[in-house]
Amino acid sequence: MQAPHTLTIRHMESDDDLRLIFHVLHELRPKLDVNTFIHRVQAARGEGFQIAALFDGGLPIAVAGYRVLTSLNTGKTLYIDDLVTTQEKRGHGYGKRLFEFVCGEAVRLGCTVLTLDSGYPRRDAHRFYLNRGMAMVSHHFAMAL
Repeated sequence: MQAPHTLTIRHMESDDDLRLIFHVLHELRPKLDVNTFIHRVQAARGEGFQIAALFDGGLPIAVAGYRVLTSLNTGKTLYIDDLVTTQEKRGHGYGKRLFEFVCGEAVRLGCTVLTLDSGYPRRDAHRFYLNRGMAMVSHHFAMAL
């Protein structure tokens, strides 16, 4: 008989934590190598960035990176930089559970809005966010410098 799943969510604090979850985030950000990932997380922490992971029996299967910011348009806002579940575990509610955790963090931190950007070709992600009650409200523009 298979043991029941033990799902936990915790913030990733150390470089060892980041190495442990890198393979999950790498599915969303394949251009990153582990050292660049760790360096960018360390830099982003100075801007309030946090990263949390959902574990199933000790194995990381979903990761969310987010930060709180204040904008003139939305006020105190929780912005999700990254949200990904490993390909093999998608469709089992893990992403939903981590998304709900992040929403709870937004409320706990006094945010009134939750936002994120999602690339045009990520139709499954768009459907996921729309099913969570989010709306497509703008286009995001970028320019390399």
